[in-house]
Amino acid sequence: MNITTRQVVQHFLSKFLKQLQREKVHELDSFFNGFFTKEEIIAMLKSTYGNTVSEHVNIDSQDTSELLDFLSNADVLGYFVKAWHDEITQNKALHPIEVMKTLEQLGHSTHYLASKAIVFWDEYDHANYRVMLGKAGKVYTVYGIYDKAVSHEDAELVDSPPKRFYETYDKAKAVMDELIASGTYTKDEIHVLPLLVGDA
Repeated sequence: MNITTRQVVQHFLSKFLKQLQREKVHELDSFFNGFFTKEEIIAMLKSTYGNTVSEHVNIDSQDTSELLDFLSNADVLGYFVKAWHDEITQNKALHPIEVMKTLEQLGHSTHYLASKAIVFWDEYDHANYRVMLGKAGKVYTVYGIYDKAVSHEDAELVDSPPKRFYETYDKAKAVMDELIASGTYTKDEIHVLPLLVGDA
């Protein structure tokens, strides 16, 4: 899924979720009858009710269909929107097991990074690993239009990232050029920066 498709789908899912939550209708689409495993339903119940789950439902004594009665469309969608967000976030994080899986996938299980603790990685190590993630198809580069005050190193850290990202530098630059030509910004105010994102 490319970044534009993902952003559009996430936007409408978030709007639809807010609408469902406002309506407060405890209804679950019949599509989900027999769809989820008991473990999945329990995970959604825990996500919905948190520490008070035992006050709402007896997980141990009720079967799958009975447990499903305690979930609404809003509960299910909220759970999976969060799961999708978590998956994207995890794809950006570094975990020793994931590093080993990536190296093994590329046939580099004896690579020096396999035996170097992540806490001791320097910028060269991180850059080297980012290249490997790209080769393994686990991350890709997108481009956003940022304020000139934002440096390449800060692109991942800004509190207000661009509303839209583009699949290629040329697309982002064309939009930036339009903004400059329209007088919305000057060429000294904005620039295009790359950002690595997880393939999710």
